[in-house]
Amino acid sequence: TLIMHHQLSHNSLLPQLKKLYKKLPLGGVGGFVLLWFGGSLSAQTDATQYISNPSFENGGLSKWKSSGLQVQSNNSFSKKKGSVYVEKWVSKGSNVGDASVSQVITNLPLGKYTLTVAAQNLNEASTSTQCSGAYIYAGDQKTDVFTPNDYSVDFSCTTGEMEIGFVAKGAKGNWLAIDNFRLTLVEAESSAVIFSKLSESITKAEGLASQNIDVKALTPLLSA
Repeated sequence: TLIMHHQLSHNSLLPQLKKLYKKLPLGGVGGFVLLWFGGSLSAQTDATQYISNPSFENGGLSKWKSSGLQVQSNNSFSKKKGSVYVEKWVSKGSNVGDASVSQVITNLPLGKYTLTVAAQNLNEASTSTQCSGAYIYAGDQKTDVFTPNDYSVDFSCTTGEMEIGFVAKGAKGNWLAIDNFRLTLVEAESSAVIFSKLSESITKAEGLASQNIDVKALTPLLSA
């Protein structure tokens, strides 16, 4: 699947891509997808709008995939933002174990980002203890979560999609809490780099189209 997301100052490649789209075989498993993203972002720009329901204010866990968590409206979590947060709690002296919440962001402009999340993996019997087993993540990048704080993880988006979330696996605290996902574009990938990648993909697609190669072969070649 070929996915390109960016606002470019040149549009000369778009007709060429559309033409290729019509020529490529679409039967069987797979397909050829062209997405042209119309927006643009500058460096150090708030990009939280790409996260659906980032602070759980619209329907709680709606738009999120979750396990073991519930919506809470009290004010016990010191990093709470808005009227609710999500949590998992067990009694003091017990381990909270496993829980997770995640979302796949789409249509994300290419570049380097920072994901920031209000979170905790707290031992209420010893609140200064750094309990193991919980982290926030973006793709394969992660940051461990301990006492109540804002935690951040840096990542690069090269495909227009990124999975983000919070995971607890065998967590040693007794109270997990998560709220207020935020996304910041740190460095936008330049139009020149995007244009170069797009040109390379077009060249590969032209070769495949001319040989009438099954579309399943496109994925490893065009995602490079």
